[in-house]
Amino acid sequence: MKKFLLSAVTFMAVTMISAQTKSVPGDLDGDGKITVDDITTLIDWYLNDGPDKPVVEPVFDEPITEWGTPMAAVKNLMADYQLVNEEDGELTYMGTGNAITYRFYFDGNNNLYGSEVLVGMVTGEQIDAQLQTNYMVASQTDSVSYYFSEDGATVVILTPMVYGSETYYSVTYVDYNAIFGDDIYLPYLEWGAERESVKDTLAAWGYGEPYYDYDDPEYEYQLTYFVGNYQADSYFFYTDSTITTPLLVEVQQMFVDYTVEELSEIFTTELGYTYDGERVIGEEGEEYTVYDFLSPDEITYASMIEQTVEDEDGDYTLVYIIYYPNFGDEEAKSRTGNARNLLSHVKDVKKMVPAKMVRTAQISKKVAGLKNLKK
Repeated sequence: MKKFLLSAVTFMAVTMISAQTKSVPGDLDGDGKITVDDITTLIDWYLNDGPDKPVVEPVFDEPITEWGTPMAAVKNLMADYQLVNEEDGELTYMGTGNAITYRFYFDGNNNLYGSEVLVGMVTGEQIDAQLQTNYMVASQTDSVSYYFSEDGATVVILTPMVYGSETYYSVTYVDYNAIFGDDIYLPYLEWGAERESVKDTLAAWGYGEPYYDYDDPEYEYQLTYFVGNYQADSYFFYTDSTITTPLLVEVQQMFVDYTVEELSEIFTTELGYTYDGERVIGEEGEEYTVYDFLSPDEITYASMIEQTVEDEDGDYTLVYIIYYPNFGDEEAKSRTGNARNLLSHVKDVKKMVPAKMVRTAQISKKVAGLKNLKK
């Protein structure tokens, strides 16, 4: 095949040798004619799957981007760097050279899904040139540039950050599937199930250990799991002097970067829930619209509230869903009480939404509209 391409390129170049116009097909060096140098470049292009790229001297060492790498393995790979901060789902290291810091982000199973480098003492053009040696440009503006790896597995975001008279650059590498790959999953809704039984079931579902595990009546024996990059599920259990084993009475979900409209569509068309109207609750000036849904078996109600949360790094949308049993004649009272309970949680949203979910939402907002670029 390459021999055929070589013959075709040589024939094309020779037949156009006499062309003398300013814009000549096959004129690669812009001198207005076809020369031996142009033919050599064309031949090299087809023999080597493209023209030789200019050699670009890297201005910073790029971070680990083997998505799914366990946190412990990342620590081993970064053993020569100084660890300056470790918190839930994040590791931060001091960098070297022009790389000021390296930061790594991990999902609920402590597997790597994002890396970030803060770069200084170089220009944005130098960083762009380095990135283009391994990544394809998706879009560029003065405020942000986006790149994709050739296999579509990684999104790279280049953002300038001005502090006083100095300009630094955030270079963020993200697993494409961490941004665009999550599905919506219903929680476990077996009302009255024992707490340990719920834990065993969710472990069998592959959820691993809970993020929160409060075996304490103050927290209603709460269990919270990261189900995906945008979804966290919390289970609440009841016990009293007559019930010694905590039993499941309520489930709450948090969805970051989804809207009620999007989730309503999923609930009604994919999950078989029936839309059951909306209500407004809350004090004047702090009203919230509650959207109600009834499960296909009519055993469970689900109520949704949407809120836009402002953060120093940008805003994001949060949807809370509370699931509770359908109590028949007491249904109206139950729905109002549960909705108000949900509202009380929404008011404390900044304390409840895990930092890793917020971070994922902010990154996904930056690359919104780029889904179609992965072909």
